[in-house]
Amino acid sequence: MHSDWERTCLMSMAAKRKRRGLSRAEAIRDIDATLHGFSTRFHISRAVSAAYNDQATII
Repeated sequence: MHSDWERTCLMSMAAKRKRRGLSRAEAIRDIDATLHGFSTRFHISRAVSAAYNDQATII
């Protein structure tokens, strides 16, 4: 990831979407749309995968 704050932000966003019941694909699309290109889909996908695999330490 580019930085710790980016990772923290993406992990938090992914965890919130998991709690709302979104699928991984829906979470990735929603976060990507929200950030309007601020972060790459690769970084978003990694954060969503970590959150959905319960590897997120920041929620």
